[in-house]
Amino acid sequence: MKAPVVIFTYNRPLHLKETLRSLQSSTGIAETDVYVYCDGPRNEQDREKQQQIVQLVEEAKQSNWSKSFQFVLSENNKGLAPSIVSGVTTLVNQYGRVIVLEDDLVVSQGFILYMNEALQAYENAGNVYAVSGYMFPISTSLKKSVLLPYISSWGWATWKQKWKIFSLDTPPAALVKPSFALRGRFNLAHYNYHHMFMTERNKSWAINWYYQVFKRNGLSVYPSKSLVINNGFDGTGENCGSNIFLQQTERMTDKIEVVFEDSIDIDFYNAFLKHFGTPMQKLRSIIRYVPFKRQIKSLLRK
Repeated sequence: MKAPVVIFTYNRPLHLKETLRSLQSSTGIAETDVYVYCDGPRNEQDREKQQQIVQLVEEAKQSNWSKSFQFVLSENNKGLAPSIVSGVTTLVNQYGRVIVLEDDLVVSQGFILYMNEALQAYENAGNVYAVSGYMFPISTSLKKSVLLPYISSWGWATWKQKWKIFSLDTPPAALVKPSFALRGRFNLAHYNYHHMFMTERNKSWAINWYYQVFKRNGLSVYPSKSLVINNGFDGTGENCGSNIFLQQTERMTDKIEVVFEDSIDIDFYNAFLKHFGTPMQKLRSIIRYVPFKRQIKSLLRK
């Protein structure tokens, strides 16, 4: 059985249109159940945008390019994290596995094929908790799957048994005071996951998911080249905001070979970490997470 695909949307019909258009061209979509979850409106402007979303969904249903197409519109505004957690939990309990997208993601032709192959290959791997369709623009000749000790929220998948560990009940700030070494292990090079966890864990499902996987020393399956592009850094997103440094310019690939591995490829892991060690990546992490006055101080210290 192919995993269902769920798309979470809110008030961005133009972005959703691009997501649906790319998904329609992905190999295997004709045998895939597709769900679109739309959070409830906060105001009248949202209602107008959501009417456009309803129209897009109806057009997709009538086109019959997927096995089935279901639309779930919330009456109330739950917020991004509760919406995603609720939708993922419902579908992963129903199907045993689920592929998750948000409405700012564009996928390649090989995305669904790769995600299902990886879900099948690693289903019984005890320390693998998720599959990612996204990869940063790492310089590599590989065109196969790899293992990394991180999670990704840009086109991902998981299994029922692994999602059971998810929890939004994280320790209070006073109890989360790791050592410098542990904090470095938790971070992604200069990308300050620890700061995000301390400041955003009450509203970010992704950092909580990472925390649960991290403390179990878990891994995710990644493509060595990306099958997903995020086009949401234009100021319209719930959490992404507007950031020219993070706008996606790299190209996607259409074919990634899924190879079962029981260990991390150290050469690729090294290249992955080096990508986040460049001056530009340091600047990105500063701009993303440090308040303005601290940005200036940090830049002056360099």
